[in-house]
Amino acid sequence: MKKLVLAVAAVVIMAGAAFAEGEINVKLGLDVAGTYSVDGGRDIDMNTGVNIQGEYLAVASDILKIGGGLQYLLPRNADGVSGDAGLSFLPIYATVEVNPIKSAKEVFFKANLGYGLVIPEDSDFSTESGLYYAIGAGYNFPSGLILDISYAWHAITSGDADATYNKLGLNAGWKFKI
Repeated sequence: MKKLVLAVAAVVIMAGAAFAEGEINVKLGLDVAGTYSVDGGRDIDMNTGVNIQGEYLAVASDILKIGGGLQYLLPRNADGVSGDAGLSFLPIYATVEVNPIKSAKEVFFKANLGYGLVIPEDSDFSTESGLYYAIGAGYNFPSGLILDISYAWHAITSGDADATYNKLGLNAGWKFKI
């Protein structure tokens, strides 16, 4: 039920923002330095992964954009592990982007907050999805090219254990003004 409520909230935010001036951002990213930790124990290094991301941002002021988005993290395994035991993630989130530097308005800082759905590749692996957040910074080129870097945190419940997946993402994409 919680998943349905969050998904509906994301759709409402994005639909409401559709009536404002804004942009759609489509990005492809490389997730590096990912770690998986169960109950605060030893961090397990994760293989480098790829993500696909889409966002809608409505212009709220000269320095603020708000909106929503989703990101699909393709399956990834623990470093040195092969097979079907990998995890995929699908965060659905609200996002805020600020451009506080008037002399460099192409530079931005952003924050995402939402719900990260966990998609296990192994059907015997039981997980529950949880909180997702990310912070980052980037640069909007006049041509429409976007480059950004972000740190993201995903909460996961696996059986009776609480786990987290943290990653550093490097993203490149294109901005479409609407």
